[in-house]
Amino acid sequence: IKSYFPRDSEETRKALMESYHYNGPAFISLKKDPNAFK
Repeated sequence: IKSYFPRDSEETRKALMESYHYNGPAFISLKKDPNAFK
């Protein structure tokens, strides 16, 4: 299992695209983006 722990929405987007192309299961830990409402 490939795991991703992005820190913000941009890293989440990149992890999502990378995991889509990964040949196997992937886990993305989603958390509140500290920069979302600034």
